Amino acid sequence: AEGRLSAAWLKTLDEMTAAALNAGLQVILDQHNFNDCAKEIDRCRTRLKAFWRQIAPRYKDAPDAVLFEILNEPNGAADAVWNDMLAENLAIIRETNPKRRVVVGPRFWNSLDHLDSLKLPESDRNLVVTFHYYTPMEFTHQGASWTPQFQKLSGVTWGTTSDHEKLKQDFDRVKAWAQRSGRPILLGEFGALETAGMAQRVA
Repeated sequence: AEGRLSAAWLKTLDEMTAAALNAGLQVILDQHNFNDCAKEIDRCRTRLKAFWRQIAPRYKDAPDAVLFEILNEPNGAADAVWNDMLAENLAIIRETNPKRRVVVGPRFWNSLDHLDSLKLPESDRNLVVTFHYYTPMEFTHQGASWTPQFQKLSGVTWGTTSDHEKLKQDFDRVKAWAQRSGRPILLGEFGALETAGMAQRVA
């Protein structure tokens, strides 16, 4: 109700965060409900700010190993206003966490093709820029039930010279952007479904 997170949910979050830290991991607390933001942007913006108004102060004294990520994979309706959403939620976070590392990514599902569209405050050097990499989707998402264009695909392989060259070119582009911008990079998601076959996934 009114965007309030339940006490039981917050207790579970505290427990899982503590367990991960005790295991020597770094923890990214993120808002992962990107589907709603892609469809109902006004409602999403209100609820996203409500989320960070609760989470940021709750973890203001957490160790540096805890990072925040404003929104996973902004896309759809969020694309057009993503820089504004990023700024308004970062401002909320900075009220209580002025030096906390905050993960931000470009629009279009954190696509590297949209890194140049990111507008980041120059003075905030505690931002980590993320991108997600599932290229080529025909390989990594073959048989995926949630992607109609790929769910009937099977037997797609990866590993040719051109495949390797594409990978190198893409990562070189990210590296060049990071060097120009002076921003650290996090490859936040990558991988291939088990339908791709183990040998191909390893490659």
